[in-house]
Amino acid sequence: MNKVQKYLIAIIVAALMITSGIYVYSLESGGSSHGNIVLVSVANPNGTMQTVNLNYSNSYMIRPDNFTGNTYTFTEPITKIVSLAPSLTSTLYGLGAFNKVAGLDPFSTYPPNSTLPIATSNSGYDISLEEIANISPQLVIAPGLGYYPANEENAIVNTLHIPFLVMNPENIQQIENQTLEFGQLTGTMSNASLIIHWMQDNLHIFADHLSNLTSERSIFYYLSTPGYWTAGNDTFINQFFTIAHLHNIAANASGYYVDSGENITAAQPQIILLDQYVNYSNAEVEPFNSTPAFKNDRVYTIFNDNFFNEPDFRVIYAIGWLISKAYPGNYNMSDISQFPINLQYPPNYDLYDAV
Repeated sequence: MNKVQKYLIAIIVAALMITSGIYVYSLESGGSSHGNIVLVSVANPNGTMQTVNLNYSNSYMIRPDNFTGNTYTFTEPITKIVSLAPSLTSTLYGLGAFNKVAGLDPFSTYPPNSTLPIATSNSGYDISLEEIANISPQLVIAPGLGYYPANEENAIVNTLHIPFLVMNPENIQQIENQTLEFGQLTGTMSNASLIIHWMQDNLHIFADHLSNLTSERSIFYYLSTPGYWTAGNDTFINQFFTIAHLHNIAANASGYYVDSGENITAAQPQIILLDQYVNYSNAEVEPFNSTPAFKNDRVYTIFNDNFFNEPDFRVIYAIGWLISKAYPGNYNMSDISQFPINLQYPPNYDLYDAV
């Protein structure tokens, strides 16, 4: 398993406990604060203060050992951030706040061709405290659920005295809330609102185009080898299937797990979705070559894992692509509305060869 595959597994395993369905954007509590800080106050360029409630995206700031308050305050606008996850980097870029990013993790590829310093070890799974100290950011942001060692995160907070923000959205609504929170933190609220409305508009477009379906097609997501790794109920990808009116044959179990060949044979999926790191030849043998999916040439390879497994606004393209493959008579990718923010690299720039 190569480094990219290892990253993929880490990201998707972190994306558990998803609530299925299309969400209407609203400020609803995202979950536990993990005993840390969920209220952040940040200075705007005009001198006013903005309060951000991180709980709406199931996120929090690590509490410094000597901090006893309920709200962490940035007395100056945040202009220097280290982003340690591709989804966080993508969100900041989409908001037009990439000029505030001073360091990255090695897996961030959107926007492409970045020359910013890498703030992790060569493996990408340990934070380089030395590099963080050299960059000296006002804020470090990273994924939740233990992606980086807790002792490294705590050292950034309590040794380097740099605030550490853990962002952990677990469904589309929380992705929207995360986008809003980043807009508040970086002074890009107007762009955040545009992105949220764009997401919601397209979710409603998906629903409208699929409203006349009389039956759902069944699908199996072949995530990784060895074995038949897949995404079951309570996962990020299963929420996509729900929105796309697809029946996930692996939804009888929860989380990411190895399914049985017997279950696949019995379920006879009409669509097989291959991760980009699973060779097509794996679908040419049992239990897949006897399924309607294989016989009817409905075996599709995901064009880019970043769209499917990173919790940011670009999941809209993943869902749209999925619907266009499952129900081509009802929907095509050109139905996705234009992204509302002018970027050098639009969020679908690497989709053109895929569609």
